Amino acid sequence: MPVTIKTKVGQNEITVSGDDDKDLIKKISFWGQLPKKCGNCESDAIGFGHADRSGFDFYFMKCSSCQYEFKFGQKKDHSGLFPKSNKWEAPFASSGNDEEYTPPARPAPRPAPRPASRPAPVARNSQVVDDDDDDIIPM
Repeated sequence: MPVTIKTKVGQNEITVSGDDDKDLIKKISFWGQLPKKCGNCESDAIGFGHADRSGFDFYFMKCSSCQYEFKFGQKKDHSGLFPKSNKWEAPFASSGNDEEYTPPARPAPRPAPRPASRPAPVARNSQVVDDDDDDIIPM
């Protein structure tokens, strides 16, 4: 028996249909893992986009407020899409000729944290001698 459900992604209402409850859950799981708001500016003014760049198809969600993009990967057999990561990224910048594209500079990596200084090790089975040097006290 066909089953239909509606869900919201940003300001977009999506209707998903399946042949039965298992098929519906399989299909709605993709839409359910998509962000409801922009990960950069928290706006819900997000929509879906597609671009053909140098013969390659790119699929993404785009925030109309800050222009950041949430990118999708395509399965090897081209049967569907998947979220590439949970990151929103600055939009693809191109001068119009994709061969001249230079990606934006990335910030320098943070230096590794310095290890905390440790107190000097204390030798085991050491002995402490009192001031008059006639008694030895084991530790």
